[in-house]
Amino acid sequence: MENIEYETLPPAEAFGTYVKFFWRLENKDREPRKVVILPHGYFDLAFWRADNIQFQSVLFGLGTIPAEYTIPPHSVSYCVSFKLLAAEYLLIQKIASLIDQRQIDNEH
Repeated sequence: MENIEYETLPPAEAFGTYVKFFWRLENKDREPRKVVILPHGYFDLAFWRADNIQFQSVLFGLGTIPAEYTIPPHSVSYCVSFKLLAAEYLLIQKIASLIDQRQIDNEH
């Protein structure tokens, strides 16, 4: 996609038990972009911001179906894709409550 940048980075060995990879997604365009995210077997914690919006955090649960999202213009997301084992250990939350769900934290 034009004006969309996506990159992934593997975790350091110390994080490998819980983290599959780190990734960044940036929309450099002036227009929002619709994307379809396919299930990948992990849950994601994303921190994103767009023009004139403070960073927000979003917890994306384990997806079992494709999900459509709109990437705002001039926005960037920094994300961590966690392995399933990390959900209950790090978040102290049952993985079943995260199936096909997302939690948005706008209180920053």
